[in-house]
Amino acid sequence: MPKRLNEVILAKGEMSDKPESSKTRLEEDIIEPLFQKDFLSQLPEEIAYRIIAYLTPCDLTVCAGVLRTWQRLCEDDRMWRPKCLEKGYVKFDAPRCVSVLSK
Repeated sequence: MPKRLNEVILAKGEMSDKPESSKTRLEEDIIEPLFQKDFLSQLPEEIAYRIIAYLTPCDLTVCAGVLRTWQRLCEDDRMWRPKCLEKGYVKFDAPRCVSVLSK
């Protein structure tokens, strides 16, 4: 476990005994900066897809509004196709693009 993360976990356990002002300072100085990083876009794309594949369709739509990087991942066909197939919304694998003008 990274040293910084270990410090956060230890500090979190000690937070309950401290006054409210100390909790706020701890959250501002240590915990909140960890949540301000876009961890998903720092990962290889395939790993990011595997992580967000566990999200429900409702959660995917919410996450798509967070950042453009997340929107691209959450709105990709690789996310939605298996979920639609699982729910029975798609019965066959239709081609992505059909040209009506080709005839």
